[in-house]
Amino acid sequence: MIDAMFLGNFVGAAALAAVNLTVPVSALLYAITYTLATGGSVTAGAHLGAGRDDEASDVFTKIMALSFTLSVGLSILAWVFLDTLVALLGANEELTSIVSEYLGILVFFAPGMILGLTMHSFIVVDGRPRMGAAALAASAVVNVLLDWLLIVELEWGMRGAAWATGIAYSATFLIVITHLFYDAARLKIKTIHNNWMPVAKAALNGISEFTNELSVGLTTLLFNWIMITRLGTEGVAAFTIVEYILWMAVMICYGFAGAVQPVVSKNLGAGLHHRMRTFLDIGLIASVSVGLLFIAALLLVPEFLVYLFLDEAEASTVAIALDFIAFFWPALLFIGMNIVLTAYLTALHKPFESSVTAILRSLILPGLLVYFLPQYWGQTGIYIAVPIAEFLTFLIALLLLRRASAAIAA
Repeated sequence: MIDAMFLGNFVGAAALAAVNLTVPVSALLYAITYTLATGGSVTAGAHLGAGRDDEASDVFTKIMALSFTLSVGLSILAWVFLDTLVALLGANEELTSIVSEYLGILVFFAPGMILGLTMHSFIVVDGRPRMGAAALAASAVVNVLLDWLLIVELEWGMRGAAWATGIAYSATFLIVITHLFYDAARLKIKTIHNNWMPVAKAALNGISEFTNELSVGLTTLLFNWIMITRLGTEGVAAFTIVEYILWMAVMICYGFAGAVQPVVSKNLGAGLHHRMRTFLDIGLIASVSVGLLFIAALLLVPEFLVYLFLDEAEASTVAIALDFIAFFWPALLFIGMNIVLTAYLTALHKPFESSVTAILRSLILPGLLVYFLPQYWGQTGIYIAVPIAEFLTFLIALLLLRRASAAIAA
């Protein structure tokens, strides 16, 4: 999001569109990260809650080893097949070179990103949420400062944005890895034994996060394709702006979901079921509050939000973005609650229910709606696809929550 702000204002709408074309790749990396990190930390949290520190450390060690292996392998593959990858992302002639420049640097830092975010999930469940928050805050500060230096002062353009993001990811990893030297840490690096079944179960429990993140990438790919076909580079740039405004709210709600998950998993392991619902209620109230604040901003000062990402000279892109916002804002009523409900179901060790919720909101419903609605309502159909998808997902998530809660109570 920070990259997009600097690129949109100091490089142009084409750079903004190029960043959005790389989202499916980032989504794949996040999908793998959160599958292992969320599933592993929830499993470790349940062990810690029950006093089984050795079992928790075993899961932690194996998840980190697997994260390292996968991240290095994916980084190498992306480098080797970079040109093919850029073509698959839908880059047109105008965008191909700048997408290649940005993505080629970004995948180099994939191991740092995956290991940093995975380690972050484990230190939170190990009782150090403040350290986790500080690491992410430091990463954001590093990103802002380097974006200013490399994009504005040194005029590196896309290359500068990629280096800023990559170094910021590395900063997160360098901070959270110090938890291993913390005397009170209950999670320790252990000798790896051959029994990988706990890791497989942990990954299965985190499958909703994989589904959610990968689905976001596929849906973004579909949106990009439709926008670039109907409205060209300006359409993709406008969609990017709306997406990043949405992500401001979504990232906060993911923070609420990430806070709910470890405490729910610990209370589940300890058999304190009455406390679990209290944490869910707190998460839902917080997410709705954030949604209402962002809706107020979208309705009252939409131009201000758009100009965070674009120079006023990009008039055609600004007009498309404002039209998009006029129809899109109801999505914020439900998206936060859907994120929290998915995380809660994962913490309950209900991978089926959490996966269904995740894939409905991030792939199936928006994918179907964005494909079919424009055939009847043109551009308006594109704009209303996500709000309708979020509302329908919320109704289904409530039914799945009722089913999961009944099973646990029994």
